[in-house]
Amino acid sequence: MILSTLAFLVMLGILFNGMGDFVERRAHGQVVAAGEDLRDEVREIRSRLDDCLAGLDQAQVRFDERDRETRLLREEVAVFEALDEDGVPAARYQDYLEVFDEYNASVPRWEERARILRNTQAECRRLAEAHNAQADSLARYLVGHGLWEEEWLPSNQPSAPGTPP
Repeated sequence: MILSTLAFLVMLGILFNGMGDFVERRAHGQVVAAGEDLRDEVREIRSRLDDCLAGLDQAQVRFDERDRETRLLREEVAVFEALDEDGVPAARYQDYLEVFDEYNASVPRWEERARILRNTQAECRRLAEAHNAQADSLARYLVGHGLWEEEWLPSNQPSAPGTPP
């Protein structure tokens, strides 16, 4: 009877110990899974940010092209207007009007390119801030659960030579 009670207690101890290990492994698995979800969110935001930055480069190129064309037309208008202090000579007036109309037509296109560029810049800035916030959350989560060393955090890295800390 004592032997069977002792055997029962030993089995009960093994069972509780095994259950503790099982619960600990399950909790660790949940921590890792949550960390992986955060990492996936960081990657998704980074992918969207990379796409946005590529679009920003394209928007900048298109704006620069439109800006150059509009500026050149404005310079042509100025040349016509500077031909004579009394105004554009009658013999050149038709050419002047064509350039002037072309310049006037280019201004709304320039404004549209500028608007697209500003909106793209704002979206990329928003995505960069979201990426940085999510990456910081991931790092704090990993450090808080002992999956990452605190000295690995970007805020704990030394500055590059010649840059402020």
